[in-house]
Amino acid sequence: MEDYTKNYLMKGLQSIRREQDTKYEKAKSLSDGKILALLHFQGLGGARKWLSTGEMIGAENNITVDKYLSKVS
Repeated sequence: MEDYTKNYLMKGLQSIRREQDTKYEKAKSLSDGKILALLHFQGLGGARKWLSTGEMIGAENNITVDKYLSKVS
């Protein structure tokens, strides 16, 4: 889990934070913990898609991103 967090989740968080002013305005209102949860739930591509369009991957089979993130403190 430490490896996954360090080499995937944290790198994804850093990437989204670097681009939040130009591509992912919605990310500004989310804590780092919520973005990490989003990355875990949707993957980097899915997180980017949701942050830019509001659409999620696998919507037909999962709870919504908003509902998922509401469970994260």
